[in-house]
Amino acid sequence: MSRSFDEEYLDRVRGYHETEAYKKVMRKRQVWVEPLFGEGKQWHGLDRFRLRRLRRVNIEATLIATGQNLKRLLSWRGWGRRNFPGGAAQGGCRPSPASTITAVGVP
Repeated sequence: MSRSFDEEYLDRVRGYHETEAYKKVMRKRQVWVEPLFGEGKQWHGLDRFRLRRLRRVNIEATLIATGQNLKRLLSWRGWGRRNFPGGAAQGGCRPSPASTITAVGVP
């Protein structure tokens, strides 16, 4: 029976996987990191890059991550929630579609 040249290092890594510190890091990763990648894949097309070459893929991934961060920042700061003057229309009344204005100011 022969061992791989790197088997000594692989044994060291396998031993590290059994430590409590490694298990703690993996639990944190499940909560903090993996949901972001899942969101990126599901909502932002990170399952497949549209561009080719490493530099362009890095740019595309950075743009997607920046969009995710901006989304979180704006929701944290309350963007998207509109306060009605004097508490009007809090009972679920919605304006009619004819009275709404789009983002560019065209009805």
